[in-house]
Amino acid sequence: MFAAIWTESAAPIATDAEERDLLIRAQAGDEAATFTLIRAYLPALAAAVREFWPMFQDTEELRSVVLVGFLEAVQAWDPGGEYPRVAGIVRQYATDAASREAGQGVMSRIPERTLKRFLGILRRADGDPARGAELAPSLDMASATFTNIYRQFKSANVGAPFMTHYGEESRREEAAETDAVAPWGPTTDPLVGVEDRLLAATALGVLDETEAEVCRLAFGLGGADPLPDGKIAAQLGLSSRLKAQRVRQAAVAKMRAAVGA
Repeated sequence: MFAAIWTESAAPIATDAEERDLLIRAQAGDEAATFTLIRAYLPALAAAVREFWPMFQDTEELRSVVLVGFLEAVQAWDPGGEYPRVAGIVRQYATDAASREAGQGVMSRIPERTLKRFLGILRRADGDPARGAELAPSLDMASATFTNIYRQFKSANVGAPFMTHYGEESRREEAAETDAVAPWGPTTDPLVGVEDRLLAATALGVLDETEAEVCRLAFGLGGADPLPDGKIAAQLGLSSRLKAQRVRQAAVAKMRAAVGA
């Protein structure tokens, strides 16, 4: 039924009261009401399809994605709210749905570890691509690689909400990885806390002063935010980012050996 809607002519809904009634019925699962609403908003939906079609190999797939966005808009409409129509959010929901799908397509072409690193850098740069390109070399990614990946997302019209969402997932995964390397992090279990502190004391005890300070800054020990290798090098007066990286890697290896990890 809905696949054939794209061959229909737009049919605007005459009154606010009529659209409100249709929206309530559509939210309850009335297909006829939903079909009428789609016809009314065909111009906006077609515009979303035109905007994103270069990023999709299958036009029918894109149309389906845009329709999913429209149905999300219908369900998001508040019957008790001040707006009797759904016009204010239709385009937003349609383009957000297409953006998500396009973003998934870009992500599928980028190696997982590279993607995680890119999203982590973008998060640290507060979403600023220029700042991200500056930070990238200190976070084990070439500036050109960072910029190329960012352009792939932008060419797919992937907006900030998508990258923010997946960047936050990357942050949580990054934090989990940091906790695995640095087991002295916060815990609510007092017995585990004692064990962790003993492990931490053992691990840190094998490091020299420079190694311990690099790890403190790299893993955010003491409650500070973790710093990238480039900033660590600058703060400690090391010769380069690579020097800080080598010190950190050697220190982690020594700590793992000390605790039998």
